[in-house]
Amino acid sequence: SHPCLLHLTKQAERTKDPQQEETQEENPEYQTEGKTMAKFKAAAVFSGNMVLQREKNVRVFGTGKDGESVIVSICGNTAVTKVADEKWCVTLPAMKAGGPDEMKISNGDETIVFGNVMIGEVWLAGGQSNMELELQNCTGGKDFLANDKTENVRYYYTQKKCNMDEKISRYE
Repeated sequence: SHPCLLHLTKQAERTKDPQQEETQEENPEYQTEGKTMAKFKAAAVFSGNMVLQREKNVRVFGTGKDGESVIVSICGNTAVTKVADEKWCVTLPAMKAGGPDEMKISNGDETIVFGNVMIGEVWLAGGQSNMELELQNCTGGKDFLANDKTENVRYYYTQKKCNMDEKISRYE
């Protein structure tokens, strides 16, 4: 049988320092001493219900305020780095398949918690419009999904974003 792709989305739970500036919460970037600063966050590819590749080093990255320390932990592994040029990146060691676990990312004032994280196989499928047809919309797809017993399969959907530069827009 074919693996069933389930679209599981859940926002990360965030905890924050109650004294954190209100402007940080309102905008992804905020002003400090006349300079725009990046908000502390993980890259959009990281979320609750994600799957991280088993038996391979895993890079976790995001943005923050220059000089602040970032601690990432999951499955008993911890990696620490400092933000430079408003970016941070850590590499976690290879982990065996398993889960669910929590990934915690902290800068000391704020902690991002991603729940229900699995360590396993990650497969990426890409293409053009033919890759957009979901199994549920195929002939017999709803019956297949109703009877499928496959567990712990996750689907990651990347939002479409169009970027047009001046050169392209001239031809529109």
